[in-house]
Amino acid sequence: GYAAIICIGAVLLLASQRVGVLGATLSSFGRVVSLHRALGYLSLLLVLAHGVIMTIGMSKSKLGLKHLLRFNMNDDVNTMAGLIAGVALLLLYAFTLIRRRFYSFFRASHMILWLVVVVFINVHLSNSQTNPLLMLIPPAALVFVDLAFMHLQMLVPRVKLLSATIVGSGVSGPSS
Repeated sequence: GYAAIICIGAVLLLASQRVGVLGATLSSFGRVVSLHRALGYLSLLLVLAHGVIMTIGMSKSKLGLKHLLRFNMNDDVNTMAGLIAGVALLLLYAFTLIRRRFYSFFRASHMILWLVVVVFINVHLSNSQTNPLLMLIPPAALVFVDLAFMHLQMLVPRVKLLSATIVGSGVSGPSS
């Protein structure tokens, strides 16, 4: 479970285009997107493995499978919240299959679903000893800063340089 959370945090770090990894490493956008996708797939596989292993373990325990579908905020681990986060992650992956055809829908669903994943991972482990928010807040904050920069860029009009004159040393300027 925690390996998946660390991987999701890395995916979020790679999602911020204007700040974060892309800006810090000056790496090409294509390389960062490829790594973002690869870590996204790895996150999905880790979450699915975690879910299957925990479901098998729970089916053999005295709690039984009924416990999986209980949304109880007092439990150490809220299994239903983990299930919701897992389904949201599956949907995130499913919508990547239509990315080229319906990019606007893909982007909007991606923005909403990653928030759902982060919130429900936190609810899933809110009463556990290790708080996943400590691992997810920094990359999520970078994504929010990135979104703020994107919206600011849309508000500020672009300035176009039409011409320029280079004045070298020893050449008198317009004041002489």
